[in-house]
Amino acid sequence: MEKKLKKYTLPVIAAILTVFALSMTGLYAGSADNPGETFLSLCKKEMTGIGIDKLVVLIAIIALYMKCWKNFCRSCKWITHLIAAMFSVFMLIGMSFSVQGNWSFFTAGRNQILIALLTWAGFFFLFDIVISLLYAYGEKHPFLHSRNIKKFPEFMEKHYLLVAFLLILAGWLPYILIFWPGSVPYDGFRQLNMFAGNQRFTNKHPWELSLIMGALMTIGNVISDNWGIFMVVGVLALIYAVCYATVCYKLKSWGAPRWFNICCIAFFSLVPVFGAYSQTIIKDGSFSALFSLFMVIYVECCIPTLREKSGQSLRQQLTVLFLVGFGMCITRNNGLYMVLPAFILLFFFLGKKRRLYAVGMVILVTVGYMGLQKEVAPRLYIGNFPSRVFFSIPMQQTARYLKEYPDDVTKEEAKAIDGVMKYDEIADLYNPELSDPVKATYRGGHITMAKLKRYFNAWFSMFLRHPGVYIEATLHNSYGYYYPFHNCTAQSSYRFYTVNEPLIEESDYHQIFSAETRNQLKRYADLWSQIPGLAQICNAGTYTWIVILLLGYLIYRKRWKGILVLAAPALNVAICIASGKRSSALCVSVDGVYASCDILGTGLCREGYRRKKNRRKMKSLNFFYGKYIVR
Repeated sequence: MEKKLKKYTLPVIAAILTVFALSMTGLYAGSADNPGETFLSLCKKEMTGIGIDKLVVLIAIIALYMKCWKNFCRSCKWITHLIAAMFSVFMLIGMSFSVQGNWSFFTAGRNQILIALLTWAGFFFLFDIVISLLYAYGEKHPFLHSRNIKKFPEFMEKHYLLVAFLLILAGWLPYILIFWPGSVPYDGFRQLNMFAGNQRFTNKHPWELSLIMGALMTIGNVISDNWGIFMVVGVLALIYAVCYATVCYKLKSWGAPRWFNICCIAFFSLVPVFGAYSQTIIKDGSFSALFSLFMVIYVECCIPTLREKSGQSLRQQLTVLFLVGFGMCITRNNGLYMVLPAFILLFFFLGKKRRLYAVGMVILVTVGYMGLQKEVAPRLYIGNFPSRVFFSIPMQQTARYLKEYPDDVTKEEAKAIDGVMKYDEIADLYNPELSDPVKATYRGGHITMAKLKRYFNAWFSMFLRHPGVYIEATLHNSYGYYYPFHNCTAQSSYRFYTVNEPLIEESDYHQIFSAETRNQLKRYADLWSQIPGLAQICNAGTYTWIVILLLGYLIYRKRWKGILVLAAPALNVAICIASGKRSSALCVSVDGVYASCDILGTGLCREGYRRKKNRRKMKSLNFFYGKYIVR
């Protein structure tokens, strides 16, 4: 009896802490109606532990932990502990900032710190057990392993790419028709307006893409202004559908089970964000589609088994990869920072005789992109845009400081800040989840290196006085990228609107269907963010967790080389955080879904085992990257 008590003591304690942590999420969310109320006072007032629901959950988790504790102890490793600790910290940050807008959940006094530590411990046990068992299961039973892969009907087998393309396009058709000729949000409006000559043409948005959009609009305008807009929407939507259909086609060609292929097509066709962006003139949709296509081709180039199945020579694959990667560079200004590292890391996947290809691609993409920006753009009278995008984090930190400590700023610091931004406006414009309003006060071409130096000197001196404000500003602006249980609303979830200002004089483009009809489709799209499970699909934080889980699995299995394949998606998340953009995952093509929807797909790869004696090859399917190394 005594041995059993000792055996089950830790699982029971872990289960109680987990239930305590889960109770915190609901209790803390309740403080949204009274954000000034401390969490400690809520615990004293409302958390009694009474309720059959809490008791049932506690009994279920205790039973679960007691049953799987032995397997958990065998399966856990340092990497599972690390990821569980990270996810627990993400939970605390998300719970605090999504409701209180600060870090008071884990800083408001000693008692509050104790509550936060207990909550962290509860989440830690939950995540550690789930992740360890998931990794152990994946090691013994590859997620996509299937010896007898069921086939599709004959026509679909022969024309899978076409069928996938049509199904994806059919899923988008309601958005394209009901919002005809298409939505023109501010970013797309500026690109078309620059082409029309109504404002100065700059590289604020990729000017190459602006020229393409403008040319398509000009062709459509031969019929009418509405057809000018629809020409842009229609052509780009077809390109998006081709890219995503190719992703689905590649997965099938690699041997994915039928159920997984169906899920991939359903993902691209039914998740509202893809349909919503298919009818929106904005650069994000183009980059999203190209990035997804880039990842499947990149993985195919890296993994020998998949390369052999593709039926293409490596030179052909690398050529396509280069073209798609270059397309990423000209559809998003910071696309180069994802493409270039990916090409550099390709060097480690190719044989010694073929590594010159990787070197050549690095040189070509760098020279080509810089040539367009430094040589071609000036000749077309396309101006440089102020580099305020690089200062998103410090500018948000400065704005929060001025909002919370307006009287603790010296005259010299105020003057230095005013030399870079509009000092009198930034505190009022400060939006903790969106840096655009503050960045809009950036003085651009009037800024010299001396002014920037004085600003950062002031920024650093203010940091020394109140460092916590800077940390809060950064966390508040980025927590949506690593907290999957809150939909941030700094901006509208989708770009279902059209700028009313004319692109050119006397132009007349307008949506045909009534506002009520359009609102019905908007409400359907927004409903996804309200339904548990579907809401996580629409949240950027979910995909950051997936990236981390896949990286952790590769470390768990010691597939070190495979980690390099995930560099581009990981960089994408880092760039999104550094950009200070919205945290709403419904703006999926910017905020990370395209990074990981590809991971959900292109993680499929075959493993070739080469035995020294008989060199027999045994192949198995695996969901994760990296399990392809020939041993």
